[in-house]
Amino acid sequence: YVPASRLVNPHEADAASADIAKLRETIHEQLRSGGVYQNIRAFAREFIREHSEFDAKADQDQLVSALREKGVIDSVTRSLGAAFSPTPSQISDSVARGGRAVLHLSVNGGRGFMHSQSDHRSTLMLHIGFQSQRYHTAAVPSSPDPRFRHTCLLNMAQSTGDPMPPDANRMVGCVDPIILVVTKEHPDSSRTIVGYHALEWRRILETGWVTMVVEIAGLGSASRVPAGVVELSLELLPRPGQLCASGTIQAQLSAERDREVSADRKFLGLVKRWWQEYVSLDRCHENRAMRLIARNESGVSRPVCSFVAPLMSDDWLDSPWQAARFVSLIRVDREDEIGGYKSDVWRTTHSILCQRGGHVADHATLLCSLLLGFGLDAYVCIGTDGAGEAVWVVTRETHGEVIFWESTTGSRSPHPTRPGSAEHRYVSVGCVFNHTSFWANRQPTDLVHDCSFALEDSALWFGLDQHLIQQAVPRIQFGCALVGPIPDRSRVQRSLGEELKQLIEQHR
Repeated sequence: YVPASRLVNPHEADAASADIAKLRETIHEQLRSGGVYQNIRAFAREFIREHSEFDAKADQDQLVSALREKGVIDSVTRSLGAAFSPTPSQISDSVARGGRAVLHLSVNGGRGFMHSQSDHRSTLMLHIGFQSQRYHTAAVPSSPDPRFRHTCLLNMAQSTGDPMPPDANRMVGCVDPIILVVTKEHPDSSRTIVGYHALEWRRILETGWVTMVVEIAGLGSASRVPAGVVELSLELLPRPGQLCASGTIQAQLSAERDREVSADRKFLGLVKRWWQEYVSLDRCHENRAMRLIARNESGVSRPVCSFVAPLMSDDWLDSPWQAARFVSLIRVDREDEIGGYKSDVWRTTHSILCQRGGHVADHATLLCSLLLGFGLDAYVCIGTDGAGEAVWVVTRETHGEVIFWESTTGSRSPHPTRPGSAEHRYVSVGCVFNHTSFWANRQPTDLVHDCSFALEDSALWFGLDQHLIQQAVPRIQFGCALVGPIPDRSRVQRSLGEELKQLIEQHR
């Protein structure tokens, strides 16, 4: 005897099976498109590699526990929640009208910042950078689970600077990542960088809306150690009429990665030959101060030329002298040392400004970028002074005068020193570089007083192929931007008025 309540209509059973199959397919597609499968596989491979004694059959609970601590389980839960819930954007698509695409980013908190567990007098802040835009959350008390909360609109622009139209197929080529930097502010108002992450956001072009748990890694040698995770949601506004087909973004990223690896391999091979040729010119060259490659915040070795890019100061800095003064006011940090080992991380402009501090090399690259933004022929110099390695900036004037700029003090001195002018402290110079060129000193002596800065003279300077530098430098379309301390209310009012007029005209 079977109770009537348990009798099942065969047609209803078939429909239920079809619904279950459809549900499974939807779950599978959501996990695949959101990169969840890829994250789990990558973490599992890393976990098994670090735990050689791990038994996949007997120790599954250990792996699941590690996935939960890493935030991967929460990522799966949130990703599935996004698939079966509406996308209630708090910002209407009308905000994004005007023919340009906008990324609506929401920060929903942080977890796992264990270094802040017993530090109650400090605060944490999350900084966001995209193309030439910068935002940050409010400072929150240091804790393992900081309550980061922030919402911002990231306007997308093309390489020409024109607004990016809401076309998913055109946005695929936008290589600029969203830069996330977490800083800690100490009671003495100094800041240190807790972690860094360059977020690849383009997977949203297949879904239109996504939530994610982003791992914030330490700097340099600690880049493989997570500092914590940040919960984010991203929404594309206005929603394109047609999103990218499944697999498009993965194919694009794989192609870009292959090109980058090929360019890096070619760069390293040619640099080795270049260095051998340079040393063969004179054996004393191998003892000169030289730096071709440096590690960035992610622990990736990049050409030093990639740390310099023309930086426009808009109306915040009126002259190169004000730029030098601005850089000199940024705190000079000592090299981080662990057991006598220097981390030797070169920071990008965005990280320097977020931290409000940096090493001597960071100051020099920032000042050089600002001077290039003013149209000066500026280069970073690597050499020595009385205390050891020195990094400073040199500019060449149109009438032939050469000026040295000390980035940590803002002082300037001519080369060679004129009678009655300020004496500089530099002893030797091994190389100079900016965003497009790298020159090694091949003069009989590297003493600064006896060196010429006629870089185009191949008998004095040995240059690296500029085309090679352009291929090796990361292909990011936009640099960082300065944010003024006090908004110009009249300018903001005019800008909002013009934007309001445009919206009214479009509405009519």
